[in-house]
Amino acid sequence: MNAVLQCLHAMLPLVTYLLRGEHEVNEKNPLGSGGDISSCVAKLLSDMRLSSSAGPIVPRELKRAINRHMPAFRGTGVQHDAAEFATALLDKLHEDLNRASPPSEPPSTPECTLEMSEEKGIERIAAEFWKAQLARNQSIVVDLFQGQTRSVFKCSSCGHSRVVFEAFNSLILPIESAAGKPLSDIYACLREFARPTDLSGDNGWYCVKCSTLSESTCDTALWKLPSVLMIQLRRFRQLSPIRWSKSSHHVHYPTRSQLDLSEFVPESHQRDAPRYRLLGVVRHKGVMTGGHYTAFVNHDKTLWDLKGREKPADRSAQTPRRAPDHMGHHTVAASPLSRAVLNLIPGSPNGWWFFDDATVQPLLKESLVDSRDAYVLFFVRSGTPVDHKLVPSQRDNQPTDWPHMFERADPSADSSDDASPPHDGSSD
Repeated sequence: MNAVLQCLHAMLPLVTYLLRGEHEVNEKNPLGSGGDISSCVAKLLSDMRLSSSAGPIVPRELKRAINRHMPAFRGTGVQHDAAEFATALLDKLHEDLNRASPPSEPPSTPECTLEMSEEKGIERIAAEFWKAQLARNQSIVVDLFQGQTRSVFKCSSCGHSRVVFEAFNSLILPIESAAGKPLSDIYACLREFARPTDLSGDNGWYCVKCSTLSESTCDTALWKLPSVLMIQLRRFRQLSPIRWSKSSHHVHYPTRSQLDLSEFVPESHQRDAPRYRLLGVVRHKGVMTGGHYTAFVNHDKTLWDLKGREKPADRSAQTPRRAPDHMGHHTVAASPLSRAVLNLIPGSPNGWWFFDDATVQPLLKESLVDSRDAYVLFFVRSGTPVDHKLVPSQRDNQPTDWPHMFERADPSADSSDDASPPHDGSSD
């Protein structure tokens, strides 16, 4: 629990969002905790940032709230999976802070074949899936963590295909090849993740034309990338209903240089260059049934854009600006709001820190961050603003803030429709 919370503590847009107290709790959401989890997380982050005590802070209130609303993580002295805890905690935060009102009827999932995507435009299809997701899910967690994958299923018997776009808040990457060979670095893991796979037998794809589970292929790729990328390395593998194994080999990842994901989104234009810097590492020592979690966390404020980036919806505002960058965005001078944000984060010195329960110490050798015990990695996208108010708010009726872009020559992209997906990022 501590290792994950220390990583969340370094995510400054999330911290400032909760510390300002400007968020609204969706108390009527049955999937949330009525604000119990979010208020306890906010109080803990405030204590971690602003406490004058030199001793450790014991998150008793948050632990009680977790016991009440997250029963899978109830109790003390029991090892829980850190990746599962991070996902579950972010999900509860999301549901507590969900801005969306449940629609009277579930939004329909768009249907798309390869032929339809070529006719209508693959980016527009992706945006339609995105909008369907936002109809039920809108929160700061979505704003920061949500990305999108594209999967193409193709029946080997009749050739029928289907294109599916899915939202994700974290990526689970294989660390071994299909043949069981250990993968040496995170780029190799990403290539294995994107490798086309064959589906057959009980794992076959249901072809609507054949009306049966059929042998098929699945080609999955990253489509849109989030501001904060959470990656889980698949170290644990189930051998039987009661037996698990852990792969403990070293998977290297960049600690000083950027993680460049350009190779993995070749068909999808990104509003910002898909380059990331490492924010935090959750490490696991031990085996599946027992072990210990620690964390390396980067509190370097230069990870974030301290000036901010003007959101597309605000382009008409009279603000001092420079020329558009190569992606069509405008950068603006640091605002009083951004400076106020910096006043909220005085507590953590820059640089890498090591967290092991009550032990907290600066990491003198940055090379140690590239650890063979790494299990969960948190990366922040270059250019992500420190101020949560400058992070594009993902709402189903604000397509100009979505990550999707279109060529103006695309006849299907109708800018007169407020609910239609946006055009490209060029200025008018």
